[in-house]
Amino acid sequence: MLKKRLIFNLLMDEGYFVISRNFTIQRFGDKQWLINQYNFDKITESIDEIIILNISRENFNYNEFLDNFKFISKKCFIPISVGGNIDSYDRAESIFKSGGDKIVLNSSLFEKPELVNQISKNYGSQSIIASIDVKKINNQYEVFIRNGSKNVGKFEEYIKYVNNLHIGEIIINSIDKDGTGNGYDLDIFDSNLFKNINKPIILSGGAGKDVHFKNGLNIDFVDAVSTSHLFNFIGDGLINVRKFLLKNNFNLAIR
Repeated sequence: MLKKRLIFNLLMDEGYFVISRNFTIQRFGDKQWLINQYNFDKITESIDEIIILNISRENFNYNEFLDNFKFISKKCFIPISVGGNIDSYDRAESIFKSGGDKIVLNSSLFEKPELVNQISKNYGSQSIIASIDVKKINNQYEVFIRNGSKNVGKFEEYIKYVNNLHIGEIIINSIDKDGTGNGYDLDIFDSNLFKNINKPIILSGGAGKDVHFKNGLNIDFVDAVSTSHLFNFIGDGLINVRKFLLKNNFNLAIR
């Protein structure tokens, strides 16, 4: 039986670490701020993976982002996935060569499916996480790319399309719940739809309390839960979440 996973997402915008609420961002600090705030040895005891996402909309400096990723990767001894503005094979390769374990693709899934094939051919489909951002409109879930600015269709059709790509797993992020701390959008999981999805699913967007992680992992189709709220990263927040989940008999790795 595969173990469930607890994941933290670090968000970056133009060199700053940020929090997001409904895809509106607030900056907190640069690399030095991160050094001052976080004990990475302690962090790696409480989570299974880190996902670092560049969400810059303008003035994106890829080399600066790569340098920040390299800095974090030297301090973290758990798998790291990297995404955001990876729209070429060269950028994907630079992530792998810098220590990245997986690539997270969002807009490129729709705009450049040939890139998915190229990365998969050289690094394997397990090296790609497909990221899907969803928002409820008129009681139906729609998929958005380009940082939530472009609607590309209905979720139930899009996830079938993504499931057939050469990818290893799928992260589903609720734009409505993003950064609210009010809990995941569990209504996304229609059993008739997900019984035909054969990729591991990561649930993201909305976790703020221990019970939210529990509710997410209780869904049969969910293999991992993630949070991108920086304050969950401070102090003992995620350590306590992991203890809570283990106490409730979830099959997590023992750290």
